[in-house]
Amino acid sequence: MKANRTAGFTLPELLVVVVLAGGILAGALHLAVHLMTVNQQQMARSRLNSDLQRSLNYMVADLEQAVHVYSGDCLGRGERGGCPGLANHLPTTLTPEQGRYPVLAFWRRSPLSAALLQRCRQGRLPVATCQAQHSYTLVVYLVSTRDGGGIWQGQGRLQR
Repeated sequence: MKANRTAGFTLPELLVVVVLAGGILAGALHLAVHLMTVNQQQMARSRLNSDLQRSLNYMVADLEQAVHVYSGDCLGRGERGGCPGLANHLPTTLTPEQGRYPVLAFWRRSPLSAALLQRCRQGRLPVATCQAQHSYTLVVYLVSTRDGGGIWQGQGRLQR
């Protein structure tokens, strides 16, 4: 009579299967985490590119309306004497000591606001301004290295 063998797996066989399954599972988990990290980086890069494109489009639209654009010499570090049309209009906080550097400045035509139109009707503005129905606005783009309360990351940001 033959001895009946019990059906099943031996303990070493089960241990080998558990180790192999654990290795496969760890590899799959590592791959999933890596793919999620790469996806997040790509999304952040895409969002940054979209924000940059939107900012550039805004600047281009602003510059298309420019009447006079100042050269880089006028925007030098604290040297305001060479550009009289700009010298008296820039705030004193636009200095390297304050962490703010002007990089682009120009005048653009702006329609008169409702308040200014009301002053025209009252005769409290020059006739030439009221007839032209516009005024000029100084637009200055600057690079700021100051962190405005921890709301942005990086070495600097562009401000208008």
